[in-house]
Amino acid sequence: MIKPNKHTNVKLSPINLGAQIISILKLNGILKFNELQDHLVSKYDNEALYNLIPALDILYCFGKLKYHLDIDSIEILDET
Repeated sequence: MIKPNKHTNVKLSPINLGAQIISILKLNGILKFNELQDHLVSKYDNEALYNLIPALDILYCFGKLKYHLDIDSIEILDET
């Protein structure tokens, strides 16, 4: 869910996870989906997986990511 409420953990919000995904992909360029999940779980625990897909959706809608279906990988498009 994107709309925050009083119970929302800001660190686990889709917007913050999106920022973390961008920083991870800036270092690596392209990552397999499972490797990206592992990066986020190691930093935020399994609770980060709840908002992973909404975060990826936001970044995809803004044209920041490309998903490669054949290799199950995510690539950053614009590194600015």
